[in-house]
Amino acid sequence: MERVLTPKSTTSNLIWFLVVFSLLLSVVGLGIAVRPVSIPKPPVYPPEGVSGVAELAVITHLVNAVGTSEHRVPVAHTIRIDPAGQDRWAAQVAVHDPVALRIWQVRVHTDQGIPQTVGLPALVPSPTVLPKDTPTFLRTPSDSKLYQTVEASLSALLTGNPDLSRYTSADSTMTPISPPPFVGVDVIGLTKPIVLGQDHIVLVEVEGRRADGVVIRAQYPLALTTQGNEWEVRGILRDLPDHSVPASEPQEGGTSDD
Repeated sequence: MERVLTPKSTTSNLIWFLVVFSLLLSVVGLGIAVRPVSIPKPPVYPPEGVSGVAELAVITHLVNAVGTSEHRVPVAHTIRIDPAGQDRWAAQVAVHDPVALRIWQVRVHTDQGIPQTVGLPALVPSPTVLPKDTPTFLRTPSDSKLYQTVEASLSALLTGNPDLSRYTSADSTMTPISPPPFVGVDVIGLTKPIVLGQDHIVLVEVEGRRADGVVIRAQYPLALTTQGNEWEVRGILRDLPDHSVPASEPQEGGTSDD
């Protein structure tokens, strides 16, 4: 006997379908709800004061052992802090001695809320680092206008004379240092320019002479651009871009290491 679907039976079937579908969704939702969610762990940062007490521990340890030279205490800097357990830290502190840079490891506990060193510092091997390329400074660059612009702009920056705006680009934010640290500036050398986009990158080494006769060297990574036939300084870079200062054959006059 053939079954005939009536509006009533169709409605009944639809209701049963919705009930079964709702039950399936509930089961799936329950499974999702109870499934453990992977929450990334927050980065571990040492509490404030860990580096300070570690440096103080190393300084105190060295002063107690060898005393002070000319009433000067050692200068220490924390270069790394690693977690060593719950509320425990291993701080590596760098100190220069007469021979080399030394690394001291200090154990610091913070379980009582205040960082406290535990035991005595330990000398540990220095981290292995790859040597950096040493740039070649040219004393007689082929582009005399570039050399003159660099020399005049750094002299203006460090002595207040000449007018710095004459040698900087329109978008430059460089202003002379006030009060001027030097009374005279000599360019020892600069590297061969490397072109990056519209910028020309050079590293410049200078000697600044103070009013008391003291001479201090400094190096400036500069970005320059050209306007017509003239060079303009855009600014002092935070660092040199990678591979922007390849070694070059020194021209007549040698390098700044002479």
